[in-house]
Amino acid sequence: MLAIIPAAWHSPVHYSAYIHQLRIAGYTSVIERLPSCDSLHPRVQSVATDAAFIRERILIPVIEAGQEVVVIMHSYSGGPGSVAAKGLSLTDRLAAGRTGGVIGLIYISAFIAHEGQTLPNGQMGVKNAREVFYNDVPDAIAIQAVNNLRDQARSTAFTPCGAPAWSDPF
Repeated sequence: MLAIIPAAWHSPVHYSAYIHQLRIAGYTSVIERLPSCDSLHPRVQSVATDAAFIRERILIPVIEAGQEVVVIMHSYSGGPGSVAAKGLSLTDRLAAGRTGGVIGLIYISAFIAHEGQTLPNGQMGVKNAREVFYNDVPDAIAIQAVNNLRDQARSTAFTPCGAPAWSDPF
């Protein structure tokens, strides 16, 4: 199972072509929009709230079903994704007599933060999104992607990361 954690400003629709190709290759995946993206209450969002959401809504249900999971984090989600996966490695769970667990972490142009570190970005709106995110993407795809971007809660840039899973044994 692949748990795909979207970047800031991005929702599952941005990953639909990627997920389609993974499905063709025989992989199953799960993805959900993070609470900090297009939030009705952006001031209460943080790395911690995104991490809790990823852990409780994406990782735990799959792991408790006994599945092994690779967490794929894109950009901003490297921070909360790492925190969410902490302590859920297959190694840790097998040692505790449980099945299922995280078997790998993949960071795609993602932040790899240490505990207590904040993510380096105070900009929560994106100017020139076509050039910033999609400069080498065909026009039709880039236009659709830009039209689907959503605001990102500014507070996620200033809240510290928790303990990351990248230091866990896998």
